[in-house]
Amino acid sequence: MERLSEEEHFFKSGTGQEQELQELVALAGEICQVPTAFITLSKQGKQVISYTYGELSHPAQLNEVFIQRVMSQPELVLIPDLSKDNQFTEILAADRNLPFRFLAGIRLTTASGEHCGCLCMMGLSPQKLSPVQRKMLLLLARQVTCFLESERGNTVWKEQLNSMENIAHKFQSLFDSFSSFHLLLDKKMSVIAFNKAAALFFEHERGVNIEKGMNILSCVHPDYKEEFTHHYKTALSGKRVESQRQLSYQQQAIIWNIVYEPAYNSLGQIIGVSSNSTDITKTVEREKTILLQNESLKKIAFIQSHELRKPVASLIGFMNIFKAEGYKANKEELMMMEKAVNMLNVKMQEIIDFTR
Repeated sequence: MERLSEEEHFFKSGTGQEQELQELVALAGEICQVPTAFITLSKQGKQVISYTYGELSHPAQLNEVFIQRVMSQPELVLIPDLSKDNQFTEILAADRNLPFRFLAGIRLTTASGEHCGCLCMMGLSPQKLSPVQRKMLLLLARQVTCFLESERGNTVWKEQLNSMENIAHKFQSLFDSFSSFHLLLDKKMSVIAFNKAAALFFEHERGVNIEKGMNILSCVHPDYKEEFTHHYKTALSGKRVESQRQLSYQQQAIIWNIVYEPAYNSLGQIIGVSSNSTDITKTVEREKTILLQNESLKKIAFIQSHELRKPVASLIGFMNIFKAEGYKANKEELMMMEKAVNMLNVKMQEIIDFTR
């Protein structure tokens, strides 16, 4: 019963990591340079293909035999050439059109020793994996298991990505897609990482080509260096800092919302500071516009409730007098009525001006 309970836990799609697992299986296929890869998960003692990369248009028997072989081995299983492996001779003979000739797979084992599935790759031609490819597959298999076990896999995934250049490139692409610019600094204020938005901004507005290892103060606006240093030191002490600051550049003035946070390693030790800067100029301007509009509405409401009442009341009074006198009026009454109309017109014009 305990085994089935854990298998059900892994098989359910409620981990919130479906997209990450799909990307992992695709990455495994790219690393091995094969057209097909998949992840299986255990369900009631059987292996069910749950995440795929490429097409799986081949006999189910091939899947079953290979998956069983992978699940029975603690190490990475490599079959460089199916035609030279006795276990697959009958399958190849039964289907001469079977396109696959290379198989590789690794069993997924949790920290508790549970075999929860496997990560498999299939290639169209015989091939071998380099030591680097093998190591990367092992790392990917561990990462898949981490995602299945808990959200803590995110931290391990980031650490592993930093150790693999081609996987880090994928992370950099995502990093570069952010419109805000992000910096990661070490304890000496040297640049560890930055995204494309940061590089473009410093180049266009500050005339500086930011590079890893350079001191960030060479990029910071002169009027902000002292404040930047203060917030950096505060974050380095373990405290989060958020501030807003307007800075003037050659072509524009920008209002920044800047967040400084301590950066930790896997042991929980502070290794530097991350700084995220967002241009909130348009947001602030919109807020100012809304405030002005609200003030205008308040003034309009005041005019409507107070200043319009007097001329309107006067007009109503004159009309009552005219009605009582058979709609006859003398010059003085008409002049007073004209004055009330002019006052009403002035107030109406003020309301129109507020709405512009």
